[in-house]
Amino acid sequence: MIKNYFKKLCVAFLIVGSLNATAQEVPTPKAHFGFTIGDDYQLANYTQTEAYFKKLAATSKRVKLVDIGKTEEGRSQYMLIISSPENLKNLDRYKDLSKNGTRRRFKP
Repeated sequence: MIKNYFKKLCVAFLIVGSLNATAQEVPTPKAHFGFTIGDDYQLANYTQTEAYFKKLAATSKRVKLVDIGKTEEGRSQYMLIISSPENLKNLDRYKDLSKNGTRRRFKP
C-alpha cells in the first residue's frame, strides 16, 4: 500500500513539474524587454518587438507568427495569431468559412 501511494505521489510531482516547466518557457514581456510595457519613457523598438514575437512563436504551441506584408521601411510586418493548437491547425479552414459565410450572408 505504501509503494502504491509513493508511486502516485511521484507521478503527481512529475506532472506538476512538467506543467510548471512548460509554463516557464514562454517569456513575459518584462523578462524579454527589461521593462513593463507602458512604463514611462520606455518603448520597445522594431527589432526588440520582432525578436519577442519570434520567441513567442517558437516557445508556444498557441501562437502562430504571420508575415502580413512590408512596412514603409521595407521590413516585415508581423501579426500574432493566438489560439488553441487545434484551431491553429485548422486556420485555413476557418479563413475559408469566414470568407464564404460573409459572401453568402450579403448576397441578395
